Amino acid sequence: MLFLRVVMRNPLSFLDELAKGIQHMLVGAKRLSNATICNTLRDVGMTRRKLFKISMYYVEWKRIMLWVRYQRTFTIEMMLFTDESGLEQSETVRQFNWHWRGQRSTTRHVYIAGKRVSMIPLMSIYGVVAWELIEPADQVPGYHDVRGTDTDQFKRFVKYKVLPNMNPYPYPHSVLCMDRASIHGHPDIIEMIRDIGGRIHMTAPAASQDQPTEPLHGWVKGWVKRHQIWADEVGAFRAIDTGYRCLPDHYARNVIEHCGY
Repeated sequence: MLFLRVVMRNPLSFLDELAKGIQHMLVGAKRLSNATICNTLRDVGMTRRKLFKISMYYVEWKRIMLWVRYQRTFTIEMMLFTDESGLEQSETVRQFNWHWRGQRSTTRHVYIAGKRVSMIPLMSIYGVVAWELIEPADQVPGYHDVRGTDTDQFKRFVKYKVLPNMNPYPYPHSVLCMDRASIHGHPDIIEMIRDIGGRIHMTAPAASQDQPTEPLHGWVKGWVKRHQIWADEVGAFRAIDTGYRCLPDHYARNVIEHCGY
């Protein structure tokens, strides 16, 4: 079909660009409207999909080698996952509301650049084993601070939250999986984990799809946003802490298995 051929050759095109392409191939034909093209695409089962972003540092063969190492050496029961993220007060505000079509929304919210709360969970197939919430004491209220967790803060998290929940290899909870952030590969952190007989598994560079803590961060932030009024009253610390405690049963196992472990 000529129409599908134009679409498949130019999958990134806008509707008007597709209309021009079809008109160019059919000399003398009347140009189709954007609505006609949109309805035709819907009828044949096609829709616009968001592109999958990939980092310039991503290397597929390195990811394959690490997956082969995981399958030969580890099991899903051994794995512990950790990664840091952050939440600001402005991120707890809902961005959309219901209003009449063709009219601008009359609902407004005041942007507040509050302090950024860093959150570091420790996750396994049995749920979120532990988590740490950090609010830098030197942040200036009203100043947009995007700094994340530093090395000393992550070392304290490993010492007081990760190590008490780890076992020697090859028992359950004996392998800590992290991405390749610089603070994760600090020699002191590696030494602390090896001293108790644990192992470290680093994901491939820029392979965020292999880190199940990424959807966990999104779920907690979404939970806080859903309870926006209450979260504003009690503060970000208590709201995030409660969000981790309200994690649905089997959510962690489902997310980890979805990532391929």
